[in-house]
Amino acid sequence: MIQAETPLAGRYQLAQELGRGGMGVVYKAQDLQLQRTVAIKSLLLDAYPPQEQAEMRARFAREGRMSLALKHQNIVEVYDSLLFENTPYLVMEYLEGQTLKDFMQGQLKLSGTQLLDCLIQICDGLHFAHQQGVIHRDIKPDNLFINTEGNAKIMDFGIARQNNAEHFLLSTQPGMMMGTLNYMSPEQLQDAAEVDQRSDIFSLGIVMYELFTGQLPFNGESMGQTIMQILSQEPVSPQQHNPRLPEELVTIIMGCLHKRRGQRFQSCGDIARSLLQLRGVSQQVQASQNTAAENSDHPTGPQRQRQTMPPRQAVMSEAGNQTRPAMGSLRDHLDAEALQRLDQAPGRWLDRQAGLSLEASADGLQAWISVDATYAIEPPSEARVQQLLDKAGIQVGLQPEVLALAGRESFLETTLIAEGQAPQAGQSTWFESLLATEDDTPQLREDGSVDHRTRRQHRSVQAGTPLLRRHPAQPGTPGLNIYGQPLPAAEGADFKLLEGPGTALASDDSCLLIATRAGMPVQMARTMRVEPVLELEQVGLETGHVRFDGSVLIQGNVTRGFQVEAGGDIIVHGTVEDAELSAGGNIYLYGSVFGGPQTRLRCRYHLEGLFIQQAQIECGGDLVIREALMHCQTRVIGQARIGLEQGKGVVCGGELYSTYLIEARQMGSVAQTPTRLAVGAHPQLEAQLSDIAARQAVIRQQLQENIKNMIYLRTQQEAESERMKKLEQTRAELMFESNTLNDEMAFLQESLKQASDPKACCLKLEQALHPGVQVNISGVARHFTEDTAGPLLMYSRQISPRQREVCLSFA
Repeated sequence: MIQAETPLAGRYQLAQELGRGGMGVVYKAQDLQLQRTVAIKSLLLDAYPPQEQAEMRARFAREGRMSLALKHQNIVEVYDSLLFENTPYLVMEYLEGQTLKDFMQGQLKLSGTQLLDCLIQICDGLHFAHQQGVIHRDIKPDNLFINTEGNAKIMDFGIARQNNAEHFLLSTQPGMMMGTLNYMSPEQLQDAAEVDQRSDIFSLGIVMYELFTGQLPFNGESMGQTIMQILSQEPVSPQQHNPRLPEELVTIIMGCLHKRRGQRFQSCGDIARSLLQLRGVSQQVQASQNTAAENSDHPTGPQRQRQTMPPRQAVMSEAGNQTRPAMGSLRDHLDAEALQRLDQAPGRWLDRQAGLSLEASADGLQAWISVDATYAIEPPSEARVQQLLDKAGIQVGLQPEVLALAGRESFLETTLIAEGQAPQAGQSTWFESLLATEDDTPQLREDGSVDHRTRRQHRSVQAGTPLLRRHPAQPGTPGLNIYGQPLPAAEGADFKLLEGPGTALASDDSCLLIATRAGMPVQMARTMRVEPVLELEQVGLETGHVRFDGSVLIQGNVTRGFQVEAGGDIIVHGTVEDAELSAGGNIYLYGSVFGGPQTRLRCRYHLEGLFIQQAQIECGGDLVIREALMHCQTRVIGQARIGLEQGKGVVCGGELYSTYLIEARQMGSVAQTPTRLAVGAHPQLEAQLSDIAARQAVIRQQLQENIKNMIYLRTQQEAESERMKKLEQTRAELMFESNTLNDEMAFLQESLKQASDPKACCLKLEQALHPGVQVNISGVARHFTEDTAGPLLMYSRQISPRQREVCLSFA
C-alpha cells in the first residue's frame, strides 16, 4: 500500500480511510487533476490464498470495467479503474450520508414517503443494471446508501464477492459472510452460474421485509439452518411481525420472495411501478387526513381513536414497537393508508359487560380483539373472550397467547387474535426466452465518451436453435377463513405457445419453440419470429438502395441520399446522413442522424435512437431518443421519451406529436427556437383501427375457407400431401397475421384509452422549458414566453362546460 502523502498514480491524494472489510478498504481522496473529492477502493490481496490472488486481481479489473459502463443516478458512479504498484484500485463517486443499515439501527431518520421514494429509486437503479446484463448478487442494507439529499445509491456491484454455498460452509472466518448469507437467493446457494436478475429481486425482498418488520425472514440459529430456510422454508407473512402493514405492501414483499424464480416479480421495473402506486395512494390518504384533522371540532386523543379504530389500523403493543424505534413514523404513515381500505367491511361483536370488542375483516381472514375495562361491570377472562369468539363463529387460526392476554388485562390495544389461510392464486402460463443474454454494455473511448456502435442487441440464430419454452399454468392453493370455510383459489390463466414465421414447435416437445431457419429472432407476445437478416457493412455506392423483405443490419453508415426499406427491423450502428429508412417492424439507431430534405424515418412499431436532427419521423409505436431530437417533424402513435435515462434529453425546434405522453429533460432553447409539442387522440387512429378490424374479418373468412378445404382433403382416400402441406402453411401464416393484428389493435386501443385520460395525456418536463415553446394538449393550446423551471407536469383541465385550459403542476 502506498503512503498517504504520495499521490496515487500521480493524481489521487489519499486523505483518510473510510472503511475496511475482509477483502477491501475504501479511502477518501482528492482528484488533483479535476479538483474533486472521490472515494478509492482497493483490493486486499493478502486476504486471499496465493493461488487465488491472480484470479481475484483479474476479477477486480473485470468488474471495474463493467462498473464504468453503469451510468445511472441511483448507482454509485465509477470514474476510473487502475493498477498501481501491482494493486488494483477503483476510483468512485464520493458519497455523504448513511446506509439503510444505519436507518435500521435508528441512526438515520426517514419519513414513510421518503423511504418508499428510496426503494423506488433502488428499483430504478437495479432495473437499469439488469438491462445492461449486470447482476449485483449482493443486495443488502449495507450496500444501499442514502445521501444527504435523500437520494438512494446502490454500491459494490459484485466486487470481490463469493456466490456459492460451499464457500459459506467452508469459511474459516466466523461471521464475515453471515450478513451476506441472510440476503442470498436459493439459486445463489444451489448454482451460482444460473443466477439472473431475479436473484437480486429476491434479495431486495429480504431487505424490504426487514425494513418494515425489523426481522429477517431467514435467520436460523446456525449457518446451515439459515441455508435450509432459504432453500425450503416459506417466510412468515410480514403482518405477523407488524399487523398494521397494508395488504398491498405485503403483496409486493412476498412477491419478491418466492422460491421459484418464475413466480417472483420478473423485473425491478415492475416492483418500482407497484411501489409508486402504493406511494400515490399514501399521499392522497395523508392529505385527506390532514384536511379532516384541521376541520374537526372533536377530540382526537387516544381514547377516541380506540373507539373508532378499524381493524387494520391496530396500534402495536409497546413491546412490539421496541423492534425498530426508527420505524415509528413509517408505521403511522402506513396505518393511514390502511385506514382507507374501502373493500374492508369488518363485522363487530361486543361484550360491554367485560369491555371486550372483537372485529373481523370482510374477507374473513383476520380478527382483532381489544379490551377497555374502564366502564366494565365484570373483569375480562379467557372464558368471556372464548364466548365472544364462539358468538362470532371464529374457530381457525386462534392465537392462544393473545387469548390469554386479553383474558387477564384490563386494557389492551387492538391486537390480532385469529388469522386464516389466504388462498394462493395459481401461476399463469409464462414463457421463458432460451436465448443467452449478450453483453449490451457500450464501450468507453479513450476520451471518456461512449461508443454506441459496440452495442449488440440483435443477433442471428441458426435453424434448430431453441428459442422459447412454455411453462404451463399451475393450480392455486385453496385457503381457509377464520370461520372454517374454504376459500377457493384463483386459477392461473392458460395460454398456448404459437408458431411464427421461421419457427415451429419441437416434434418431441410441444412446449418448446425452435427456429426453422437462420435469421434474427424477434420476441412477440406468445411466440417468436425469425427474420431473415441482410447484413451490410454500410449503405452507399457499393450497395445502392436496399430493398429487403426481412430485417437489415448495417454495421456502418447510411450515406446521403440512399434508401433502406425492410419488411422487418432496421438496425444501424453507424450514422445516417440525409437518408430514408422505412421498416415494417422496428428501427434501432445506435449512431446519430444528421438530416436534410430527404431524411425520413418510418416504422410500423417502435423507434429507438441516439440523436436525430432535421428528419421527418412517423412511428407506429413508442419513440425513445437517448440524447436529443432537434428540428424534426415527428408523429408518434405511442409515447415519446427523450433522454430521461441518460441525464440528457432535449426537444428543440420543429413539431412533435404523441398520442398521450411526451417526456423530456429540456424543451426549447435559450434562443427561443419555435418548438411545437402536442398530445391527444388523432383521427387517423380511429381509421387505423377500422382498417385492422376489416383485415381481421377477411382473415377470419380465409381461415374458415382454409379449414373447409383441409377437412374435405382429409375425407379423400388419396389425400394430396403437397396440397395439404400448403394448406397447413397458409393456415399458419393467417394465424400469425391475425395474432399480430390483435397485438397492434390492443396497442392502439390502449393509446386511445390513455389519450382520453387527463392524468395520462400530458407532457412531463424534468429540467427547463424555454420561451418559444407552444404546447397543445387535447386541443387546448398554450404558448410560453418566459423560462419555466421543472420538474413540471402539463395537462388539460375542464374549467367550464365549454372551456378547457392547460394547467401546470410543479413537482
